[in-house]
Amino acid sequence: YDATKNILTTHCSNAATVSGEEYVGGICGYAQGYVNKYTYDSITIGEAKISYSYNTGNVFSSKRSAGGIVGYAKGDSDTYNGYYFYAYIYVDNCMNIGNIETIDSAGGIFGSELYSKCSRSYSIGTITAESNFGGCFGTEPDTVTFCYYLDDSVVNPTCTAGVAKSEDQLRKKGTYEQWDFDTVWTMEGRDDYPYPELRSV
Repeated sequence: YDATKNILTTHCSNAATVSGEEYVGGICGYAQGYVNKYTYDSITIGEAKISYSYNTGNVFSSKRSAGGIVGYAKGDSDTYNGYYFYAYIYVDNCMNIGNIETIDSAGGIFGSELYSKCSRSYSIGTITAESNFGGCFGTEPDTVTFCYYLDDSVVNPTCTAGVAKSEDQLRKKGTYEQWDFDTVWTMEGRDDYPYPELRSV
């Protein structure tokens, strides 16, 4: 099958306030994957990956799905003759500082998701919602690896995917397990920002 129809978004940043009714994100509002099924030899999988990007702006959705990086990460799946095929939305090496607010589904990385994966990302922005919310994710991704959020940024989260850390812990390089501080991240930047920053942006 053909799995080459992918979209890669890298080295993006946002510092502006972003607002809308639904599917609002600091980097991407709505990221969609797809599985087109014809025969086994002509299945096309389209995935999306966002990496090395950060948001410092506040994100507001008046209805649902607000995220610091992606508002709605919507992957896809299908089957053919007993074989399962998935198109995931990936976020890797991203960070969010902005505050996130909506009624339903809010997270520092994803607001809501379907078939998604996230690794080596963190959020310290305040999360406010009435339902489906968490420090990193409003709803739980399929895979979460080495992602962190500030424990004071969200009260009684319904989604606890990612690891809650105190402000003191997030200021220490040793907290970030298996992060690349040689080529991707640094904690030797501005004196007024004690958390990891992306070297490339």
